[in-house]
Amino acid sequence: MSWYAENLLGSLPGVLASGKWFTSAGSGRIAYVPREDVARACAGALASRSGTRERLNITGPVPQTIPEIAAIASKLFGKQIDVVQISDDELKEGLRAAGIPAAYVPLIVATDASIRGGHFDVPTDAVKRLTGTDAQSVESYLRANRAIVSGAATK
Repeated sequence: MSWYAENLLGSLPGVLASGKWFTSAGSGRIAYVPREDVARACAGALASRSGTRERLNITGPVPQTIPEIAAIASKLFGKQIDVVQISDDELKEGLRAAGIPAAYVPLIVATDASIRGGHFDVPTDAVKRLTGTDAQSVESYLRANRAIVSGAATK
């Protein structure tokens, strides 16, 4: 599975509040996927009677760079987001300084490094094949969860 779209709900309020998205993901792409789409795909796989065995990557429909996702969020929330590319070490120190729990810091840094390395740039049509409908796009997901992000950004 790709990185869950729900992770954006936790990070975007801070990004919107500061107007800056610090990342070490470079020009790497990620095909965020909502957990609901993952659950639908799993249910579709379990209900399938095809008899075939295969390993599937469950991803969102379109891999995007962090600047592309920031542009979508800027448009939806009416606030300019500047993406600031930094090193893994700078990201680690910034996360610690921001009070991110120590257990999460290596995971976040490793995720950005994996995005940068192309490990999340593996879009598939598995959700559509298993459910009959496309996985929700980042833009659609953020639009549907606008109140959650906006509410958290104003606290």
